[in-house]
Amino acid sequence: MRQFTPFEASETMHRSRQCLAAAAASRAWLEVQIRGGATRRIDVDLFASKCPMACENFAKLCSGDNVLPFTAAKDTIQETTFKDQFRPQLSYVRSTFHRVVPGFVVQGGDIVKGNGEGNMSVFGEEFDAPAERGAVPLDAAGLIATAVSAPTQNGSQFFITLSEKGAPHLNGSCICFGRVAKASMDVIKEIERQEVDFEGRPLEDIVIVAAGSK
Repeated sequence: MRQFTPFEASETMHRSRQCLAAAAASRAWLEVQIRGGATRRIDVDLFASKCPMACENFAKLCSGDNVLPFTAAKDTIQETTFKDQFRPQLSYVRSTFHRVVPGFVVQGGDIVKGNGEGNMSVFGEEFDAPAERGAVPLDAAGLIATAVSAPTQNGSQFFITLSEKGAPHLNGSCICFGRVAKASMDVIKEIERQEVDFEGRPLEDIVIVAAGSK
Protein backbone atom coordinates (compact mmCIF):
# COMPACT_ATOMS: atom_id res chain seq x y z
CA MET A 1 0.00 0.00 0.00
CA ARG A 2 1.39 3.41 -0.97
CA GLN A 3 2.09 5.72 1.94
CA PHE A 4 1.05 9.35 1.75
CA THR A 5 3.74 12.02 1.91
CA PRO A 6 3.34 14.61 4.71
CA PHE A 7 2.10 17.14 2.12
CA GLU A 8 -0.46 14.70 0.69
CA ALA A 9 -1.67 13.85 4.17
CA SER A 10 -2.06 17.56 4.92
CA GLU A 11 -3.97 18.09 1.67
CA THR A 12 -6.31 15.21 2.50
CA MET A 13 -6.96 16.65 5.96
CA HIS A 14 -7.59 20.08 4.42
CA ARG A 15 -10.19 18.67 2.00
CA SER A 16 -11.88 16.77 4.83
CA ARG A 17 -12.09 19.93 6.89
CA GLN A 18 -13.49 21.83 3.90
CA CYS A 19 -16.33 19.31 3.76
CA LEU A 20 -17.12 20.11 7.40
CA ALA A 21 -16.74 23.89 6.96
CA ALA A 22 -20.43 24.47 6.24
CA ALA A 23 -21.25 23.27 9.75
CA ALA A 24 -18.33 25.11 11.37
CA ALA A 25 -18.44 28.46 13.11
CA SER A 26 -18.62 31.38 10.67
CA ARG A 27 -18.20 34.15 13.23
CA ALA A 28 -16.27 34.64 16.43
CA TRP A 29 -16.03 37.48 18.92
CA LEU A 30 -13.72 38.87 21.58
CA GLU A 31 -14.67 41.23 24.38
CA VAL A 32 -11.70 43.35 25.41
CA GLN A 33 -11.06 45.67 28.31
CA ILE A 34 -8.64 48.50 27.62
CA ARG A 35 -6.90 50.09 30.60
CA GLY A 36 -9.56 48.75 32.96
CA GLY A 37 -12.38 50.56 31.15
CA ALA A 38 -15.67 49.32 29.78
CA THR A 39 -15.58 46.14 27.69
CA ARG A 40 -15.59 46.54 23.92
CA ARG A 41 -16.58 43.83 21.45
CA ILE A 42 -14.63 42.73 18.37
CA ASP A 43 -16.65 40.65 15.89
CA VAL A 44 -14.72 38.53 13.39
CA ASP A 45 -16.10 36.97 10.20
CA LEU A 46 -14.25 33.69 9.56
CA PHE A 47 -13.18 32.38 6.14
CA ALA A 48 -14.15 28.83 7.12
CA SER A 49 -14.45 27.44 3.59
CA LYS A 50 -10.98 28.62 2.57
CA CYS A 51 -9.11 28.16 5.85
CA PRO A 52 -11.01 25.49 7.79
CA MET A 53 -8.19 24.39 10.09
CA ALA A 54 -7.12 27.90 11.13
CA CYS A 55 -10.76 28.90 11.62
CA GLU A 56 -11.51 25.84 13.74
CA ASN A 57 -8.50 26.61 15.92
CA PHE A 58 -9.49 30.26 16.44
CA ALA A 59 -13.20 29.50 16.95
CA LYS A 60 -12.52 26.84 19.59
CA LEU A 61 -10.05 29.09 21.41
CA CYS A 62 -12.82 31.70 21.49
CA SER A 63 -15.58 29.29 22.60
CA GLY A 64 -13.42 27.43 25.10
CA ASP A 65 -14.58 24.05 23.75
CA ASN A 66 -11.27 22.44 24.72
CA VAL A 67 -10.95 23.91 28.22
CA LEU A 68 -10.38 21.13 30.75
CA PRO A 69 -12.70 20.80 33.76
CA PHE A 70 -11.35 21.37 37.25
CA THR A 71 -10.52 18.24 39.25
CA ALA A 72 -10.30 18.78 43.00
CA ALA A 73 -10.03 15.35 44.67
CA LYS A 74 -6.58 14.64 46.13
CA ASP A 75 -6.68 10.97 45.16
CA THR A 76 -6.80 11.94 41.47
CA ILE A 77 -3.55 13.88 41.61
CA GLN A 78 -1.75 11.39 39.33
CA GLU A 79 -4.51 11.36 36.73
CA THR A 80 -3.93 13.10 33.41
CA THR A 81 -6.97 15.36 33.79
CA PHE A 82 -5.67 16.69 37.13
CA LYS A 83 -2.15 17.39 35.86
CA ASP A 84 -3.50 19.01 32.71
CA GLN A 85 -5.20 21.68 34.82
CA PHE A 86 -1.84 23.33 35.37
CA ARG A 87 -1.06 23.63 31.68
CA PRO A 88 -2.17 26.71 29.69
CA GLN A 89 -5.91 26.51 29.12
CA LEU A 90 -7.05 26.48 25.51
CA SER A 91 -9.01 29.72 25.73
CA TYR A 92 -8.40 33.34 24.85
CA VAL A 93 -10.15 34.51 28.02
CA ARG A 94 -7.69 36.37 30.30
CA SER A 95 -5.06 36.60 27.54
CA THR A 96 -3.93 40.01 26.25
CA PHE A 97 -2.99 42.06 23.23
CA HIS A 98 0.74 42.10 23.92
CA ARG A 99 2.04 43.99 20.87
CA VAL A 100 0.94 47.14 19.06
CA VAL A 101 2.74 48.52 16.00
CA PRO A 102 0.84 51.60 14.77
CA GLY A 103 0.16 51.48 11.07
CA PHE A 104 1.04 47.79 10.89
CA VAL A 105 -0.61 45.31 13.33
CA VAL A 106 -2.04 44.69 16.77
CA GLN A 107 -1.14 41.24 18.07
CA GLY A 108 -2.52 38.96 20.79
CA GLY A 109 -3.46 35.41 21.66
CA ASP A 110 -0.40 34.19 23.58
CA ILE A 111 -2.28 31.91 25.99
CA VAL A 112 0.97 30.34 27.24
CA LYS A 113 3.26 33.16 28.37
CA GLY A 114 1.37 36.33 27.50
CA ASN A 115 4.40 38.06 26.01
CA GLY A 116 4.55 36.73 22.45
CA GLU A 117 6.96 33.89 23.24
CA GLY A 118 4.33 31.17 23.72
CA ASN A 119 2.05 29.44 21.25
CA MET A 120 -0.41 26.54 21.44
CA SER A 121 -3.29 25.28 19.32
CA VAL A 122 -6.35 23.10 19.85
CA PHE A 123 -4.60 20.46 17.71
CA GLY A 124 -1.52 20.23 19.92
CA GLU A 125 1.50 22.44 20.40
CA GLU A 126 1.26 23.97 16.90
CA PHE A 127 -0.16 22.99 13.51
CA ASP A 128 0.69 23.24 9.84
CA ALA A 129 -1.88 23.86 7.08
CA PRO A 130 0.07 24.47 3.85
CA ALA A 131 -3.07 24.57 1.70
CA GLU A 132 -4.35 27.53 3.74
CA ARG A 133 -1.23 29.68 3.47
CA GLY A 134 -1.91 32.20 0.74
CA ALA A 135 -5.54 31.10 0.32
CA VAL A 136 -6.59 34.64 1.29
CA PRO A 137 -4.17 37.53 0.65
CA LEU A 138 -3.27 39.99 3.38
CA ASP A 139 -4.21 43.01 1.29
CA ALA A 140 -6.39 45.24 3.49
CA ALA A 141 -6.90 46.61 6.99
CA GLY A 142 -8.86 44.55 9.51
CA LEU A 143 -7.69 41.13 8.35
CA ILE A 144 -6.84 38.60 11.06
CA ALA A 145 -4.11 36.01 10.58
CA THR A 146 -1.93 33.55 12.45
CA ALA A 147 1.16 35.13 14.00
CA VAL A 148 4.04 32.73 13.47
CA SER A 149 7.80 32.47 13.78
CA ALA A 150 7.78 29.91 10.93
CA PRO A 151 5.06 29.00 8.40
CA THR A 152 4.58 25.55 9.95
CA GLN A 153 4.11 26.84 13.52
CA ASN A 154 0.54 28.13 13.66
CA GLY A 155 -1.08 28.31 17.06
CA SER A 156 -3.07 30.63 19.29
CA GLN A 157 -1.27 33.88 18.44
CA PHE A 158 -2.90 36.16 15.88
CA PHE A 159 -2.52 39.65 14.46
CA ILE A 160 -4.92 42.15 12.91
CA THR A 161 -3.71 44.37 10.08
CA LEU A 162 -3.95 48.17 10.42
CA SER A 163 -2.69 49.38 7.05
CA GLU A 164 -5.07 49.72 4.11
CA LYS A 165 -2.42 47.83 2.14
CA GLY A 166 -2.48 44.97 4.65
CA ALA A 167 0.77 43.04 5.08
CA PRO A 168 1.55 41.55 1.64
CA HIS A 169 5.09 40.56 2.63
CA LEU A 170 3.53 37.97 4.97
CA ASN A 171 1.51 36.23 2.24
CA GLY A 172 2.53 32.57 2.12
CA SER A 173 3.91 32.67 5.66
CA CYS A 174 0.81 33.38 7.74
CA ILE A 175 -2.77 32.16 7.31
CA CYS A 176 -5.30 34.94 6.81
CA PHE A 177 -8.44 33.32 8.21
CA GLY A 178 -10.88 36.15 8.90
CA ARG A 179 -11.86 39.80 8.82
CA VAL A 180 -12.85 42.12 11.66
CA ALA A 181 -16.40 43.39 11.16
CA LYS A 182 -16.52 47.01 10.01
CA ALA A 183 -18.49 48.03 13.11
CA SER A 184 -15.66 46.69 15.32
CA MET A 185 -12.78 48.53 13.65
CA ASP A 186 -13.14 51.45 16.06
CA VAL A 187 -12.07 49.06 18.84
CA ILE A 188 -9.00 48.02 16.84
CA LYS A 189 -8.17 51.69 16.25
CA GLU A 190 -8.47 52.37 19.98
CA ILE A 191 -6.02 49.54 20.68
CA GLU A 192 -3.68 51.04 18.06
CA ARG A 193 -3.72 54.38 19.91
CA GLN A 194 -2.50 52.94 23.22
CA GLU A 195 0.90 53.95 24.55
CA VAL A 196 3.58 51.30 24.17
CA ASP A 197 7.17 50.75 25.25
CA PHE A 198 10.16 50.46 22.90
CA GLU A 199 9.24 46.83 22.14
CA GLY A 200 5.66 47.66 21.21
CA ARG A 201 4.19 46.31 24.45
CA PRO A 202 1.21 48.32 25.75
CA LEU A 203 1.98 50.20 28.95
CA GLU A 204 -1.42 49.22 30.34
CA ASP A 205 -3.17 45.90 29.90
CA ILE A 206 -5.53 45.18 27.02
CA VAL A 207 -7.28 42.03 28.23
CA ILE A 208 -9.69 39.63 26.53
CA VAL A 209 -12.33 39.15 29.22
CA ALA A 210 -14.82 37.05 27.23
CA ALA A 211 -14.99 35.32 23.85
CA GLY A 212 -17.18 33.03 21.81
CA SER A 213 -18.04 31.69 18.36
CA LYS A 214 -21.13 30.64 16.43
